[in-house]
Amino acid sequence: MKLGKVLFATALALTLGLGSSANADSIGFNASEITADGDPLGPIDGATVFTFATDLFGPDTQVTVDNPTGIFASIAEGTEIASSVLDLAAAGGEADPYLTLTLNQYSFLATGLISDLFENNGRLITFTGVINGPPGFDPLAAEFVISFTQAGGPGNTISYSGTLATAVIPEPTSVAMLAIGGLGLAFAARRRRAL
Repeated sequence: MKLGKVLFATALALTLGLGSSANADSIGFNASEITADGDPLGPIDGATVFTFATDLFGPDTQVTVDNPTGIFASIAEGTEIASSVLDLAAAGGEADPYLTLTLNQYSFLATGLISDLFENNGRLITFTGVINGPPGFDPLAAEFVISFTQAGGPGNTISYSGTLATAVIPEPTSVAMLAIGGLGLAFAARRRRAL
């Protein structure tokens, strides 16, 4: 009977521990007038270089910031992004990132390429990287998902939307609950072997 109570309490602690975590901070973007390999009407499927702000279009004032949360909450809609080139031929890593995206005092370095998918005049690219901030800010792991679309295919304008989000980090109470649950299971198993 006592073993059943211990197992139930342990299962409950594990469930609660795994179920709660801190929310990711995120911010969304969308814009039009992008170039693919230097061509504003170029095909997006084989392109390796996407340019967001060029002399051709002037500053990238077409950007709209959507739903900023957490560390990005102070960034107003319509904020200009200081980003010029997404280079898929880059080596990656912090020395040669695929993209550097700067918003106010924060910057994101796309250091790893997770996936690059093309389908139906659209391309979805996912990066991992790090967000740096003002002095005293601890760098955060993050993921940037960007979607390029070219309605009607090559010969038409290119637009994009993207989401930058910090990694979800378990809260300390979640980690503690998980540890308590593991200890409870170990104790129950040891006690059962002793019987």
